[in-house]
Amino acid sequence: MAFEDQAASCRKNAAKFPDDASHLEAAKVLDHLAETTADIEPYVLDAYDELFEGSQEFEQQAIFAEFLELVGFQWKPSTAAEFLANFMARARSR
Repeated sequence: MAFEDQAASCRKNAAKFPDDASHLEAAKVLDHLAETTADIEPYVLDAYDELFEGSQEFEQQAIFAEFLELVGFQWKPSTAAEFLANFMARARSR
């Protein structure tokens, strides 16, 4: 998953904007999500992978990136599994 990379990006933005604590908060949430990826059930990961197969791969990647950018700012999923469940529901609804 891309949680670690997004957390690093948030930390960079926190350094650029030290008066805005939201970037550090987002990094903490993303770090926690990264820590919970091992708890995702294998069948969920299989369903996640299937979303990126075929002609809609680029659209799914865009939705995933959009969801990732919202973490810590507009919503704070408690686990990576919760993040994936919401992402997959959104991706399937399109």
